[in-house]
Amino acid sequence: MGKLITTGFLIHDSNQELGCGEIKVSSADERLQEEDRARLGETLKRQLHHRIKQARSQREFFVFGMFVTSNSMELYRSSFSMENGYSLFLQSKIMLLTLQSTYTSLEESLEILFSFKESITNTLQDPSEYKQPYIYHEYDDHLRPTVCFI
Repeated sequence: MGKLITTGFLIHDSNQELGCGEIKVSSADERLQEEDRARLGETLKRQLHHRIKQARSQREFFVFGMFVTSNSMELYRSSFSMENGYSLFLQSKIMLLTLQSTYTSLEESLEILFSFKESITNTLQDPSEYKQPYIYHEYDDHLRPTVCFI
């Protein structure tokens, strides 16, 4: 049996990374999928730290992830606040439209994806904030390192 391949991708605008995703081959067992989910969480935390360093408002303290396997897509959101610390949660899980039977959920799946895109867009820096000072120094004592799997 050959090596299972994971394909990763970035979600970004012209200025910074806003999230990432993993695409896992459908034949991967559950253990390998869980390892990739953990790696996705670690990568999101590193991206979140980078966004916080460039932030001018707390609205930017979010990153977004996607995990695709078999016929489903999981949409994640990771955030940071001084009150609650770090959070990573599964925002939605949708079926990919690969079969005639899943085609019936097309409208719902598209609504979820458009809502996810809107969530990402709502965290972008507003042009009126470009001249505002960075706020990283208010939060740097509360950020924790990310552990990596090798």
